[in-house]
Amino acid sequence: VSGTVKNLYADYNSIVKAGQVIAELDPALLQTQVEIAKANIERAQNDIEQQKVQLQNDMLNLERMKLQYDKQMASKQQLEVADLQVKSRNASINSSLKGITQQQAQLSQAELNVKYCTIVSPVDGVVVERKVDIGQAVQSSMNVAQFFTIATDLTKLKLTAGVDEADIGKVHAGMPVTFTVEAYGAQPFSGTVAAVRLNATNNNNVVTYPVWIDVPNNDLKLKPSMTASIKVLISTAEDATRIPNGALRFKPNKDIY
Repeated sequence: VSGTVKNLYADYNSIVKAGQVIAELDPALLQTQVEIAKANIERAQNDIEQQKVQLQNDMLNLERMKLQYDKQMASKQQLEVADLQVKSRNASINSSLKGITQQQAQLSQAELNVKYCTIVSPVDGVVVERKVDIGQAVQSSMNVAQFFTIATDLTKLKLTAGVDEADIGKVHAGMPVTFTVEAYGAQPFSGTVAAVRLNATNNNNVVTYPVWIDVPNNDLKLKPSMTASIKVLISTAEDATRIPNGALRFKPNKDIY
C-alpha cells in the first residue's frame, strides 16, 4: 500500500526476527476506507429491513386482493398488480443481499490494506540497508515499495564470481576455492563451488559466466558486497619437481660458449 512512514523500529545492523514489526505506515486514510465500508454495509442492512417490512405489507395487500377477487370486488388486473408487487419486492431484497456480499468483500479488502501498514520482517537476519525515513511518502503501484534490505544468516555467505569463457569448462560444482579480499590483505579464505550459472554476460566482447561459491563465515570477518579475487583449484600433483622460472628462460651468451 501507499502511505507515509509513521514509525521505524529497525535501523542499520539491527538484528531482527521473522514476524517482528520493523516499520509502520500511517493508516489514517486507509482506516477511513474501512469506516466507509462499514457504514455502507449498515445502510444496506437498514434498507433491507425496510424492504422486508414493505414486503409484509405487500403480502397482506395481496391476500386482501385475493379475497376481494373471490368476492368479485376486485378485478383480475388489480390482483395481478398486487402479485407483481410482491415478486418485485422479493427480487429487490435478493439484489440488496448480493450487494451486501460485495460490500463485505470491499470491507475485507480495506481491512487487509490497513494490516499492510504494519511492516514485519519476513526472515531472521540483520538489516543491511534502510531505504526509508520517518515522514517519507512511499508509493506502491507496479512495484512494491522497499523499506529494508535484510541479510539472512551471515555465517554462510554466497560469493558470486565471473569466470571467463575460456576457463569455464574446467570449473564444476564441488571444486575447492581460495580467495582474498582487500580488507584483510593476503589472508586466504576458502569456499566451495556451488553452481555454474548459464546466464552469461558480454562486456566489451568478453564473455563471463557467473559461478556461485559457498563460503563459511563463522567469525563474521567477511561482509556483504566485498570484492574478492578467487582461485579455483582445478587439479593437484603430488611429489612434483619444482624448478625456478628463470631456469626455463636461460639463454647462453658468447662468453658462456
